[in-house]
Amino acid sequence: MKFYNTIFASAYRSYDKYENSPAKYRASSFVFVHMLGLVFLIVCVIQKTFSLDFTGVRKFPGYQLIFLMIGFFFLSRLWKYYSKDRIEILVKDFEQKPLLQRRLWGYVAVITLILEFVVAAVVLNYVNGVL
Repeated sequence: MKFYNTIFASAYRSYDKYENSPAKYRASSFVFVHMLGLVFLIVCVIQKTFSLDFTGVRKFPGYQLIFLMIGFFFLSRLWKYYSKDRIEILVKDFEQKPLLQRRLWGYVAVITLILEFVVAAVVLNYVNGVL
């Protein structure tokens, strides 16, 4: 969780620069999208490894609503996890890092976010026989 906490602190500091920006919720949402990308990557790898077919999920009525509710539940858990006290501790620890390392974490956060979805798309295309 330290990886995601550092990404949260980096995103929080970026969003906190703007006056009317709810930095806590935006940074938590950024971490949520990051975690969602990791889950998507893991599901793609499991699908490739065990030759699973998840197309049957679409046959359930309201499956989009179920996924949306599960996603909102976990997002609300993240919003609760990052309380004011925890944010203060994380930002304080993040600000103690050297400037170069803080900037590097901003790039790492964006690059790993993009990389998770790109690798998952490549694995998914490989599963479907495109590659």
